[in-house]
Amino acid sequence: MAGDGYRVKGSTIHSKLNFVDERFGGEARTKMEVRLSEKNLMPIKHSAWYEYDLYIEVLESMTNDHFGGDIAGLVEVGAHSAAQALKTTYRAFVRKGGFVEFLDGMSRLHHMFYNKGEIVVNIHDSQHSCEVWHRNKPRYAEPDLYVASGFYQKAAELHGLEHIHCGFSVEDDGAHFDLSWD
Repeated sequence: MAGDGYRVKGSTIHSKLNFVDERFGGEARTKMEVRLSEKNLMPIKHSAWYEYDLYIEVLESMTNDHFGGDIAGLVEVGAHSAAQALKTTYRAFVRKGGFVEFLDGMSRLHHMFYNKGEIVVNIHDSQHSCEVWHRNKPRYAEPDLYVASGFYQKAAELHGLEHIHCGFSVEDDGAHFDLSWD
C-alpha cells in the first residue's frame, strides 16, 4: 500500500545491488542501476530513506532476472546480507555473545534500516529454537520475508550453529520466523 510512509535505508537497497554485482557480474548490476536511473533514483544514497515499494521492486527484479522467478532464491540474498552485516554493522553484537544475544539486539538494529515496525525475539526453553516476530509494520511483502529468512539462517551459521532451519508465516499480528538449530 503506497503512501503509508513505510521506508528502508538506502544501504539496504545498495547491499542488494552489491549482491547482484558479486553473484551475477557488473553487467547485471548496471542493468538494475539503469532501471533505477529511469526513475531518477540513482545514485542510491546509503543514509537516505526510500519507499519500501522500491525495495520490494528491486527484490522482485532480482527474482525474475536471476532466480528464474523462484522467490526462494532470495534466501541467498539474505544470507549474503548477513555475511556482510556481521563483518560491519552488527560486528559488535557478534563479539558480545552468541546467537541468542545477537537476536536480542535485533530490535534495536531493525530501526537502523526500516522506519516502521519492531522485532521481538522469544527464545524457547530448549535454547535450540526461537521465534523472531516482526510486528507493527504497515505490511509484509513475501520477497522481504525470504530475505529475512536467509539472513537469520546465515547469522546462525556464522555464530557456529548447525542444522539450521527457518520457516515463516504471516499472521494477523505480524510475521513469525521459527528458527531451530543444533
